[in-house]
Amino acid sequence: MDVTQQIVIDESHAAHLSRSGIRSGQLLGQMIQFPLESGTQQTPGTFKIHDAPAVGVLLWPEMFMRAKMALEITVDGEQAGRCKPLVTKDKTRQLAVVISVNVVDFLENMFEQLCNEKFVV
Repeated sequence: MDVTQQIVIDESHAAHLSRSGIRSGQLLGQMIQFPLESGTQQTPGTFKIHDAPAVGVLLWPEMFMRAKMALEITVDGEQAGRCKPLVTKDKTRQLAVVISVNVVDFLENMFEQLCNEKFVV
């Protein structure tokens, strides 16, 4: 989830989708308008797209940086569901964890697919 916080789209992205000439892009551009205009986001006029990076890591793995580490997951309280690195010498507990994304290239690839055209960020 921390990595998905890095990928933010704004009104210019929604406008590009709406003008794409592709029905799915136009529909998505309209759908994105609500969170952009509603003021429900931490930064008004922006929208964090948490689901797209989950698919993107499978489609474009070269855009994501990973590290091998063990994780501790908080199960109770205000931080429930959050993870943090766990220091351990037990290599069997280590996972490949996505820690960063090349945001510019990710957005470009995503919009190329959604709009069926080249997108310049």
